[in-house]
Amino acid sequence: MEIINNLTNINQLLAKFIEQDEYTSIGYIPILNSITASDIITIKKAHKLLDIIIVQNVSEYKLDDFSKKTLGQLNPHLVIDFIDQESSDMHISLNTNIINSLNLMKGILAVLPSSVFITPENFEIFKAINTLESTFILTPENLRSFAELEVIKSLQSLEKSKIEISKGSILKSLNDCQVISFQQLKTDLGLYINIKVKSDLAENILDISYCFKQ
Repeated sequence: MEIINNLTNINQLLAKFIEQDEYTSIGYIPILNSITASDIITIKKAHKLLDIIIVQNVSEYKLDDFSKKTLGQLNPHLVIDFIDQESSDMHISLNTNIINSLNLMKGILAVLPSSVFITPENFEIFKAINTLESTFILTPENLRSFAELEVIKSLQSLEKSKIEISKGSILKSLNDCQVISFQQLKTDLGLYINIKVKSDLAENILDISYCFKQ
């Protein structure tokens, strides 16, 4: 088990999980900072159903010592603790006061899980996840830069075309960009990709996730 409190190297960690099999399934379990009996049961069940288990603390506080010790015994592949805020000029509200909405959104969009497991007791998390799913496709466009939107527009055009979706066709659709890295994960819902590209429209490298739906 590895515990992280930032998403700086999340793509490298996810790549290690799926390097042997692109069909590796990833289970995502959001919890609060104090683990409950229901959380423990949920994590154990998720271990039986999926290949990789990622737990994220989505509360406003870091995991307490008991929760860390318990998670160590349950041994999920990755634990995302409270994500240190890198910027104070961004605010996301998912209509709940007990969880960190921005951290939840950052985590689930970084992981792009095959399945999300939520215990019945964590109603606030369930409500927030539903709000996220119904409001955003993958990442809200108002958080995207113009350069990112141009890349996404190219991917959307490819998805609407009759061309077979493959790594080759995806890279060809981005011929105006320099592709630095490419990762993909195929699930029952579609083909998830994460790409890092250099565009003439942006100074920084763009890190973009997209789902080609089945």
